[in-house]
Order: sequence, then C-alpha cells, then structure tokens
Amino acid sequence: MTRILLVAHQGLAPALLDVARTILGAEPDAAAFDVAPDGDPVALAGELARWIDAHRTQAPVVLLTDLPGATPHNLAVGAASPSVPVVAGLNLGMLLRALNHADQPPDELAERARVGGRRAILRVGAS
Repeated sequence: MTRILLVAHQGLAPALLDVARTILGAEPDAAAFDVAPDGDPVALAGELARWIDAHRTQAPVVLLTDLPGATPHNLAVGAASPSVPVVAGLNLGMLLRALNHADQPPDELAERARVGGRRAILRVGAS
C-alpha cells in the first residue's frame, strides 16, 4: 500500500478526508498536513520532512497538494525526494481515485490521482 498525505491550506485536507470517509463508508488510509497561514515555513518544512521519513520506511508515500505554486505545494516539493511523487490540484475526485488505488506503486498512484482529478473537472451549461 502507498501512503497518501494531503498537504493543503489549513482546513482543506481534513475536510476532504471527512467527505471521503462519508462516501467510502470507511476511514480513509490517508493523513492531512495542514499549512496554517501564519505558520513558519522553515518549521513546517522540517515537520513535513520528518513525517515523510517516518512513514516511507513503512510504505511508499505520495503527496497530494491543493494549489500549484502556493506554500503547501512548495513545502511538499521541497520535502519530497525523487521517490516521493507530488500531485497538485487536489480535489475530491483526485482523492477518491488515489484512495481507491492505494495498492499501486507511487508513480502509478500519482498518475491515477492526476487523471482522477482532471476527470472531476467539468463545465456544464451554455457560456
């Protein structure tokens, strides 16, 4: 199993995990790393790196972030090694796809999550 960590602006990751729990009817095998707006980036980077190191000894890790280029994403990219994929653009479709394919190796899981996130974006109606 690949371990999934959501790295997002404060409140978003736990909320998405709560919704996933409701939809799946089970506790998602994922964790949330909240990035507070007033958080110290250096301290947060250290905390995130320690989380990754502690968990990837048990299982491979994939990081899902909310907004490319924002602080949570930048922290994730900085803390990740080449063996820890980071996928940006976190939405519920991406998270559910990742949770449903957590048995895949990290690179495959990251790609499935990316595709799930893109497929969850639709435009309906006239312009």
